Amino acid sequence: MARIKFSGLVTEIRGSVGGTTFQRNAYGYTVKNKANMVNPNSLSQQTQQTTLFKCVNSWGQLTSAQRDEVDSWASANPQYSKNNPDSQLSGFAVWVRWWIFNITYRLNNYPSYVGVYDPVPAIAAMTFTLTSLAGVLTLGRVALPDDNVWAGGVFLSPSTSESKNFAGSSLRFINDFVSTTGTSDITSQYTNVFGAIPTPGQTILGKYGLLHENSLYATAYTSFKITVA
Repeated sequence: MARIKFSGLVTEIRGSVGGTTFQRNAYGYTVKNKANMVNPNSLSQQTQQTTLFKCVNSWGQLTSAQRDEVDSWASANPQYSKNNPDSQLSGFAVWVRWWIFNITYRLNNYPSYVGVYDPVPAIAAMTFTLTSLAGVLTLGRVALPDDNVWAGGVFLSPSTSESKNFAGSSLRFINDFVSTTGTSDITSQYTNVFGAIPTPGQTILGKYGLLHENSLYATAYTSFKITVA
């Protein structure tokens, strides 16, 4: 998906042309390849739809004072649209985004109001490694700063060619973590999704996202590429 900035001669395009779709939302104009929906009602999509419904519905359950506090925090701690860095997210969008990430990473939390939110600290930079040894797949992580104030989720792909850099829709959620340096045994999580763990020398694509434990700040996803050790 790419963002569009129109010239003075063309001010708006909407709809689909061939395999390309032009669309507009609150954050600007975008163009993307038209999706080829193989199964629009899969279990994973049902889960995502349920999560979105919960998060949107929870905003309406807040009091006016609570929504005002979230709006004020979002204004003082700006976050921006993924596809339009000039468009600041509203309090509603910040609330929904943070809780979608939180439920995705932690699997069982329901959106709730927790009070005054902290300013955003330095964002942790995460580096990941994968080690496959004796049938065990270990995810290593290095966090800078190593401060335990960020939570996150890692998404990985099946083994792929070394020349490939774009994961497309192959990534699946594998493991949650906190911003500390350490390791996690992800053998069962990975095999439950992909059937078998990768072998040393194979290439895995991935991405991770972070959310602050004491505020409503969630980072954009950061992509990475790993050679299995």
